[in-house]
Amino acid sequence: MTRAPTSDVRFADEYLQIARLLLAYGRTEVARRRLRRVVDKFGNTPAAAESRSLLTALECSSQMMPSALGVASGK
Repeated sequence: MTRAPTSDVRFADEYLQIARLLLAYGRTEVARRRLRRVVDKFGNTPAAAESRSLLTALECSSQMMPSALGVASGK
């Protein structure tokens, strides 16, 4: 695997930090877009690997959330 330039690693880390903050504030869709951007633009960085993991977790939780809470999906 090719190593990313240092500037890419830093930029990807910053994007990931912003996505984490967005998640903490409940801005899931905006965070999801930010995480996808990290994966698309900086796919060979550690931040991209973590972004993939977070995207997977978000996908799993969004599929389980309505049934886990007993909420109808018609809202």
